[in-house]
Amino acid sequence: MKGVAALVFLFATTVCASDELEVFGDMDVGSGDVPLPPSPPFQAPLSIIIHVTGDVSDYTNSTIKASLKSKFATKADVSSSQVNILVTSGSVRIEVTITSTSLDEAMNVQNALKSVTDSASDATDFLKDTPGLPSGFSVEDITMLPIQAPPSAPSSSPDGLTGGQVAGIVIGCLLGAGLIGGVVYYFKSQSDGKGLNAYQSSQ
Repeated sequence: MKGVAALVFLFATTVCASDELEVFGDMDVGSGDVPLPPSPPFQAPLSIIIHVTGDVSDYTNSTIKASLKSKFATKADVSSSQVNILVTSGSVRIEVTITSTSLDEAMNVQNALKSVTDSASDATDFLKDTPGLPSGFSVEDITMLPIQAPPSAPSSSPDGLTGGQVAGIVIGCLLGAGLIGGVVYYFKSQSDGKGLNAYQSSQ
C-alpha cells in the first residue's frame, strides 16, 4: 500500500509540474493572455522658456496667446492644440510647451525649432512679426529644455507570469498533492484496521 501511495503522490506532483510548465510556455504578454493595464497616451512634452521685454499684462490677453500658439505650431509643423502658452512674472516669462504624440514627432519638433531658439536674437527675429506683440518687443534669453520622455509601460515577468501567479500555482500544486496523500493515507489506515480486526478475531 505504501508503494501505491508513493506512486499516486508522484503522479500528482508530476501532473501539477507539467501543467505549470505548460502555463509558463503558453503565457505570452503580447498575445493578451496576461492583460496589462492600458498604457496612457504617449506624450513627450518639449518646453521652451523665453524671457521677453515688457510687462506681463502685455502678453496675457487671448489674442496674443493664440498668435504665439499659431506661430510655434506652424514652425514645429504640429496642431495648435498641441501647443500651450503660459505667461508668468519674473521679468516676463513665457513658457511654450509642445506635446508630441510620438518620440519621432518630438524629435522633429525639436529639430524644427532649433534654428529659432539658438539665441535671443534668433528668437526675436522669429517672433517680432507676431500679431499683438508690444512695440519694442525683444527676447532677452531663450532656453529649449530636453524632451520629457514618458514613463515606461508596466511590464510582466519574462515568462508572462507575475510573482503572485507563480506563487498561486506552486501553492495549488502542494495543496493538491497533500490532499491526494491524505486520501490515500485514510484508505490505507482503514485497510490496516480491517486486517488487524481479522487477525484478532482468528486468535
